[in-house]
Amino acid sequence: MGAQYYDLKAISVFVRNVRVEGFAPNDAIGIEWTDDLVVVDTTADGQKVVSRTNDNGMNVVFNLMNTSEAYRRLALLMTEQYALGSPVPVSAIAPMPFRLFDPAIGDIITSEYLVFLNRPAPMKGRQAGVVQFRCLLPAPVVAFGTLNLRLIP
Repeated sequence: MGAQYYDLKAISVFVRNVRVEGFAPNDAIGIEWTDDLVVVDTTADGQKVVSRTNDNGMNVVFNLMNTSEAYRRLALLMTEQYALGSPVPVSAIAPMPFRLFDPAIGDIITSEYLVFLNRPAPMKGRQAGVVQFRCLLPAPVVAFGTLNLRLIP
């Protein structure tokens, strides 16, 4: 098997019109489903019942340096999404498109909605700090590994 190439900088991630970049040194982007495909219950007489959760949401985590432009711009989008500081509360969340494409692997994740789940808390210290945005994609469209092609000799 030959060597493979991977470059985090080649991954394109956009929230609305903001390119997400300026990642933390180690964990940059975390992606996971919000729930398992099924839950398993055991009946009183010991039988197993497998029930679909029908939860197709995803959680996305961005770990950014607090010196990055993306941190400032995502914070503005989060403030806008929740109308923070406005006397009129938000009753519906407006669309906030999300798109991730990894050209090395072919992963594509898109969503009409991205919902910010937290307010980032910047750390202050001797070196630049890391901030974390936790987000929800309620109904993403996902294609994993579309470029993971195996050639058979």
